[in-house]
Amino acid sequence: MAWMAMRTLPAWLGRIRWWRKPGVRRGGQEGAASAEYALLLALVVIVLITALTDLGAAIQARLEGITDALTGAGG
Repeated sequence: MAWMAMRTLPAWLGRIRWWRKPGVRRGGQEGAASAEYALLLALVVIVLITALTDLGAAIQARLEGITDALTGAGG
């Protein structure tokens, strides 16, 4: 059993080194999956930016209302 592990170890390590090499083109399913994850990440970022922009405007309006109420109460 140990000899089998020793025979497959170099091939396994070769695959790890291939994934760690910068600039290596990955084709097939790995490349397609990477593209799908990139598109999904871009969509999530767009949704977050939109939500935070709208939330920021709502918070600003609420704070302006509080400021106006405090200014009116003190005057």
